[in-house]
Amino acid sequence: MSNIQEHANLKSPIAVAKTDCYELLYREDFNRIYFKIIGFWKNAGVVPDITKDLDKALELTAAGFSLLADMSGMVTHPQELNELHTQLQKRLLTAGLAYGAYIESTDKIANFQLEQTIQTSQINLKPFKSHLEAEEWLRNITAL
Repeated sequence: MSNIQEHANLKSPIAVAKTDCYELLYREDFNRIYFKIIGFWKNAGVVPDITKDLDKALELTAAGFSLLADMSGMVTHPQELNELHTQLQKRLLTAGLAYGAYIESTDKIANFQLEQTIQTSQINLKPFKSHLEAEEWLRNITAL
């Protein structure tokens, strides 16, 4: 298939949610959820619909879906939010996540927090420095 045909066959992402704190998209052609954290979350009250929005995205997925989480804009969150992140990760696991990648934050403490929640939830997410690297890895691993 030519590159032109490949691009013609790509479907536009479905916007599941877009707030000041996060974005959730779903790409049916890749069976992939795209999740982006934006900035500082002072408490769970600034993201009251995040669980409901993630559930909407999960309803769109098929078995063996993948995740690309962009954490590059995430800054250190209060410790109380670690439980929320862990719960969201466990929801992804329960729903059947096959492969996950995340783009590391430029904030070292935020990366440490993320690593802690990944360890607690036991989700398998591979870290990357760039969106391009993460996307390429996911395309290769899901093509196997």
